[in-house]
Amino acid sequence: DAQMQAQLTQKDAQMQAQLAKREDQVRDQLARRDALLGDELDQKDQQRDAQRDAQIKDQLACKDAQLAKREAQMIDQLAQKDTQIATLRETGSSTWAQLVASREECGSLR
Repeated sequence: DAQMQAQLTQKDAQMQAQLAKREDQVRDQLARRDALLGDELDQKDQQRDAQRDAQIKDQLACKDAQLAKREAQMIDQLAQKDTQIATLRETGSSTWAQLVASREECGSLR
């Protein structure tokens, strides 16, 4: 009976050791899985951040293009106004010269 008790105690000790070893293995696996999941989450966060940054850059590029287009339109409008002003000056100078010439003619006819 003592021998059987010793065998049971030995068997129990072996089972406890195997159980402890298995628990350690499971903990290690869970820790590795947690680390992998953490890495995956970090990677997904980085991808999401990169996508958001790309979207913002695209939006800024679009706004820059719109501003450049608007600036070009304003420059064209200013150039047209400058041309109109120059034309008016020429017309005004020509008209003024004609008025002066007409006046002089009228003065010489008197």
